Parts: sequence; C-alpha cells; structure tokens
Amino acid sequence: MTIKAFILPTLFLTLAFSNKSDKKIIGKLYSSDNPQFYSVENIFVILRSDNKAFDTVRTNDKGEFSAIIPSDKQKNIDILYSGIGFGTVYLRHIKQLSADTTNLQIDLANNYKKNFFGTAICPKCSRTNQVYKIRYGDAPVYTMQVNENGDTAYSPIHNGVYEAGTCVSSAQSARWYCNRDRIEF
Repeated sequence: MTIKAFILPTLFLTLAFSNKSDKKIIGKLYSSDNPQFYSVENIFVILRSDNKAFDTVRTNDKGEFSAIIPSDKQKNIDILYSGIGFGTVYLRHIKQLSADTTNLQIDLANNYKKNFFGTAICPKCSRTNQVYKIRYGDAPVYTMQVNENGDTAYSPIHNGVYEAGTCVSSAQSARWYCNRDRIEF
C-alpha cells in the first residue's frame, strides 16, 4: 500500500510536468570541400534564442549532434559552433520549429553569397551594409565611436575591416562579421 501511495503521485507529477511540446534538433556537421581541413569531432554546437544561449551540445566523432528545444525557445534560434583553433562561428537561423524533430545537414565549407562589390551577404539578416571582412593578426585596433548622446564605445572595426584580435585562425575560422547581428560567419 505504501509503494502504491508513492508511485502513483510520482507518476502523476512526472506526466503532469513533462513538457510534451519540447522539440528536438538532430544535426550533422560536414565539409563538402577538403574534409581533412575541417574537424567535426568534439565541436561545440551552441543554440541561442533571441540572442541568448540556452544550450551547448558536443558533436560525436561523425559530426552528429542532438538537442532538446524547450517550448519557450522554439522561435528565432541561432545555431553556432566553436572549437579549438577557431572562434564561435554562425551557422544557421531557424525562425520557428514546426516539426517535433528537425533534421539538419550543415556544410562547414559554406561559400556565402556575395554582392556585386564582393562583400558577403549576412546569412541572418540578408544584408551587406554592415558586413566586414575579418582580419586575423597581432594586436587588434579599436576605434573610438561617440554617439549623438555623447556615449563612447570602442569598436574592433577599423578602416572597413573587423579586427579579430587574434592571430589564430584555420579553415574553420569565420571570414566575415556582421555588425548588425554581431555574428562572425
């Protein structure tokens, strides 16, 4: 009798508070261009909703990952990745998860579309007017900017180039920066 008294309320509470509206993302990172230059093993996949990270998962030795997406995080999801030898790189934006399980195949060797002037089109906002080429090198140069209210900010954008602030880069490192969305891609 005491076991039933414990199991039934526990089962009821588990079912009552389990969220059936959670969804799942299953993905695979790969490279269509020179796979030997792109590591897909033990890469951190970062999930953000409304520009706030809510989960980080790690890929297996085949570049596969999965994540459960809570019901309050199923809109405006950014998927990024990070690892040793390259910074945090933007991969994809999902406006709304509709299916219970979303399958993604993400090519790390993505060649971004460019406009007539050779500037990459941001994969998030689809614009080019605040996209800058990233320069890897020694000490970064910061430019002081003063807005109309007199507030001062320092920007790593100098002479039309985004200064990465590190000399470490690889084939997986971002090549472009969107100042509007604050993403490297």
